[in-house]
Amino acid sequence: LVLVDGRVEAIAPDFVNELCGWVYGHREIGWAAAIALRLDETVIEAGRVAGEAGHSAPLFRGVPLRSWGWFGGALWYRNAAAASPYAFALRRTDLAGIPPAPAEPFGTWWLRVCVALRAGGRRGLVDPHARVWFAHDPEPAPSPWHESFARDPYFHPHFRSVSPLRLLP
Repeated sequence: LVLVDGRVEAIAPDFVNELCGWVYGHREIGWAAAIALRLDETVIEAGRVAGEAGHSAPLFRGVPLRSWGWFGGALWYRNAAAASPYAFALRRTDLAGIPPAPAEPFGTWWLRVCVALRAGGRRGLVDPHARVWFAHDPEPAPSPWHESFARDPYFHPHFRSVSPLRLLP
């Protein structure tokens, strides 16, 4: 399945093949997500750091797409504990055991899907060649640092300034 947020203004060429290729060709990958960008190519998200109780924060938010830091850049393929539900692909069969709760927002349910797939031994991947563009930020300001982020297997706690990633003094 490929799901795309209705607020997306544009998608990259070969977007579907990029995402589906990872999910179809690699059984260990539970989902593949696109990088979310503003129209000026500023990163909205390139994956998320995920914690407990629904806490998560976007990676590389507010950084120009073609910038590099100590933690690399948004244009790298990246394993991630979670991603926002802006644009992603996954196997339909993986959704069978993870129904949405009554009145649960879609983004909260999707975070639960990411966490459940990771608990089942699968990983998520952010594909830098699969990109979607938004005219406006699709979510409010990101969550502040939460101590449970330190348990995200793909994120080192010394990078507490989640977006943009940088080492603490």
